[in-house]
Amino acid sequence: MLVMMKRIYLFLALAGVLTQPVAAQERQTLPAREQFAQTITPADMSRHLHVLADDSMEGRETGQPGQYKAARYLEEVIRGLGLPPVGPGGTWSQPMSYISERWNDVSLTINGEVQRHLWNYFAYPSHNADLENFSTQEVVFLGYGIATDAYNDYDGQALQGKTILILGGEPMGKDGLSRITGTATPSEWSSDVTLKLQAAKSWGGFGDFIGHRFSEELEQCQKDRIR
Repeated sequence: MLVMMKRIYLFLALAGVLTQPVAAQERQTLPAREQFAQTITPADMSRHLHVLADDSMEGRETGQPGQYKAARYLEEVIRGLGLPPVGPGGTWSQPMSYISERWNDVSLTINGEVQRHLWNYFAYPSHNADLENFSTQEVVFLGYGIATDAYNDYDGQALQGKTILILGGEPMGKDGLSRITGTATPSEWSSDVTLKLQAAKSWGGFGDFIGHRFSEELEQCQKDRIR
């Protein structure tokens, strides 16, 4: 009986020794992405999340103290993983240029009624960096504000020093084709707002308001001026 028990213990011990290398071999045969994925645990994720979402990080807004504090924390985590520094000067970060725009200083009042920014309208502070205050008594509606050989809203308009209101997008025909490109694909005038701003400036406009979806783009610019 004693001999049998020793044999059983010996078998179990050998089985334990044999299974460990097999498990290690299985891990080694896994693709690299799966091996690294197994190192990510819910406990670690929760710990990092609670640190970065803590009130002490102040929302981690770009360029603010909380953002730098969060960056330092992440650098320490990366350093702890043993990853080599690849940033300038042997660091784990990469410097970048950043210009802050003062969204809280943007305001618009129409006929004495204060409008809500990012709700009733939105501004482009980067395009108005040199314009501290602006007021006008007259706004001229100018269709889509497009100036091309194929289609020009500025023809015959005297706009020197005036403020204009233009629609987003571009005129589309009944056939669904753009009157700018002649195809179903809209032109850059629909996606690049700077084209309309540059056109307004070159034609003498002083200030620009771009309407988006108001009254369905003014009933598609009065059916594109009755075609």
